[in-house]
Amino acid sequence: MTYQILQKVPLPGSGTGIAFAPDGRHAYVCNSAGSVSVIDTATYAVTATIAVGPNLRDIAMSPSGSSAYVVFETDDGGALSVIDTATNTASPAAALPARPATVLVHPDGTRLFLSCFDDNTVRVIDIATRVNIATIQFTYADRYLALSPSGDELYVGHDEDNVVSVVNTTIYAVTSTIAVGDEPAGIAVSSSNTRVYVGSIGLNTNRNAGPLNAFDVGNHARIWSIQFSPPALTIALNPKATFLYAGGKNVFTVVDAGAGKIVGTVQTGGWIMDLAVQPGAELVYLTNYEQDYVSVIGWRPDSDHNPWPDLGRLLETVWAWVLRPTRFIRPPRPTTWL
Repeated sequence: MTYQILQKVPLPGSGTGIAFAPDGRHAYVCNSAGSVSVIDTATYAVTATIAVGPNLRDIAMSPSGSSAYVVFETDDGGALSVIDTATNTASPAAALPARPATVLVHPDGTRLFLSCFDDNTVRVIDIATRVNIATIQFTYADRYLALSPSGDELYVGHDEDNVVSVVNTTIYAVTSTIAVGDEPAGIAVSSSNTRVYVGSIGLNTNRNAGPLNAFDVGNHARIWSIQFSPPALTIALNPKATFLYAGGKNVFTVVDAGAGKIVGTVQTGGWIMDLAVQPGAELVYLTNYEQDYVSVIGWRPDSDHNPWPDLGRLLETVWAWVLRPTRFIRPPRPTTWL
């Protein structure tokens, strides 16, 4: 199969964070013009542009799809705004004490997790009241976060001490760490909650290369590691966790998540800021801060490597419509019995 850019959707500014509605029918994309563009995934048309605020960083969708949560920088810290997806309107922003980088929604829809790189914290916000109910302090913390499928564990990357902390989201305490060996970047957890994948920036590579690692969730043993150049700064898994999609500088990469082998690349140009997999489709949307559009990446059969892509389907059709019916064809009954 060959991966390629299938569509480019214009934005009013360069894109940052991306989130999908749970049914996959709309993508919500932050852009440098201070708004969120709503993309109809059936037509690739921008159907709404929602003014939010300056310096938008990230966006996350509620499990019901009724709300989208946007974080952005302000002159004196940061702010959080909530988009009503039924009306495509944004609420007045709630101030945050530090600049936010990433926002995640707990699977039960009750809490937000915000990474704040000004003060090396992850803040937990109660969605109903918008009150900060917990602050998890680290010596070093970066923008990279991931939640386990159940939401019981939060993974937090630390760029200075080269580890990923595992946080219990009930008691808001670090219960273990994963030694990455290099500066951790993008993080993703498999839907089966058996593997955690960590992109990283190799030490002494001038930030131009680094390994992508797969770790066992239970014992944190490294399952495989492959070298990336450039490093994988943002990663995501397809729903079955069979493929891992990674974005870095100028290139989008597809990895066989089980075997740890690169199976495809697409040259995109510039730094990929974020990528997300469309629910119900093997399509990846990605943003690039040097380009004023969203790239939609998918795959098509590669005739050079698979000269008979439809042979199995052809044989099934022949069996169903030609060969199998002959079992029910009887010779004509004679008109006179001997």
